[in-house]
Amino acid sequence: MNQRFTFLLLLTFTLALMSGCSIERKLANDFLKHRDSLTVMIIEPDYLFKTNLKDYAVDGFDKLSAEAQQQLLYDSSLFLQHITDSILIQNYTTSLMQTLEEYGIEAMNQQRLPDFLTAHGHAWQVSLVQLELEESLMPYRAEEVFEDSIVYYEDFELQKAGLNSWFEIVKVNNQQETSDLLYASHYFTDELDGRFANNIFTGEVTFRYNLFALETDNIYTLATEAGATYAGYIFDYLMNYYILRNLPPNQTLRSWLHYDHDSRMLYPAGDQRFIFLDE
Repeated sequence: MNQRFTFLLLLTFTLALMSGCSIERKLANDFLKHRDSLTVMIIEPDYLFKTNLKDYAVDGFDKLSAEAQQQLLYDSSLFLQHITDSILIQNYTTSLMQTLEEYGIEAMNQQRLPDFLTAHGHAWQVSLVQLELEESLMPYRAEEVFEDSIVYYEDFELQKAGLNSWFEIVKVNNQQETSDLLYASHYFTDELDGRFANNIFTGEVTFRYNLFALETDNIYTLATEAGATYAGYIFDYLMNYYILRNLPPNQTLRSWLHYDHDSRMLYPAGDQRFIFLDE
């Protein structure tokens, strides 16, 4: 009797879970059918923040004034001083808007404000409220086990360029809705391609590698790649917003869904999404 009760309980729970997921997926598909009714205004940042985190590499840094510290970090940077802010921002926002268009959403910049104000359907404002380019070092260890017990390793410090983005998304002409502050980060590093080699005659183990150093052009590519990635995050935000607003009463979103534009499939986003900063 107890086994039968347990079975029925598990069956009921499983059916309820499947039912909840099916409702969410049904709503997601409804959103996908009507996504062409969405218009998004992209507000670009006024400027690019640049931060060199390698202050530990500067002798006597703590004895300098704050202004002198900032100037010295900028002058000693490998990438920051060579980046043209306007080009990076343009690469970022152009990629962002083009990818949103590929998702089926009409994306506009501030120069098209009159068109945005007269657009039909659902209108959203997406503000890139802050954009920060960071330069730092990332520890990396290459290791391999030989003879089932001996661990050989080599430690490296790779150059790292990180792009931090803060977004504010709000639905236009809806006074009942508040905006959400969202965060995401994307980075590139030096590329290290190597392997351990064991000399069978001497027993000596060496690490042979090629290091492909991060270059200034890679930073602009980083901005383009980040823009394309976050266009997907914005699309997912709008889709999950629609799901949340149309779920049955007392039902919550079980999993933040991601729409894969290439495969046209839905699946849980995991950590491939914005971080909510106002939760």
